[in-house]
Amino acid sequence: MPLQLHFFLRKNHTGSLLFPADFLHRILSRCVGFSLACGNRYTVAMLDEATFRRESERALESLKQALIAAEDASGSFEFEDNSGAMNILFEDGSSKFVVTPNTPVRQIWISAQTTSFKLDWDEAAGAFVLPRTGEALMPLVQRLLREHLGDASITLGGPV
Repeated sequence: MPLQLHFFLRKNHTGSLLFPADFLHRILSRCVGFSLACGNRYTVAMLDEATFRRESERALESLKQALIAAEDASGSFEFEDNSGAMNILFEDGSSKFVVTPNTPVRQIWISAQTTSFKLDWDEAAGAFVLPRTGEALMPLVQRLLREHLGDASITLGGPV
């Protein structure tokens, strides 16, 4: 059974919602499922742990295979799988990217370019996506690699 999170919307002194409803709707609709339970309350279903583990392992394994293939083709970075944490090390020693599942919050986290990217499961897309841009895991990592290396020829593959 999915976990449920409840959000109660607060109003300011003039009676307006502190967050516009359309903003909350966009954020919450990226979750596995949500419903407007009553006037000022959203209910969000969070993936259960077993489903999260299954989907994150599938997504990360696909990413791992794509990174290994791109590593062989590019030669400008090295991929390491370290007890569930994926490390992408750059040949010039400039930095590294780290990709890890975060089970308690049911997200995949990417640390890259001094930024933390937190991807949520999107049931409609069947993928982990970055809520702010809608990018799925693989296209996001591909974009980050291309930007960091300045190499538009790096290709990782599908939407996972």
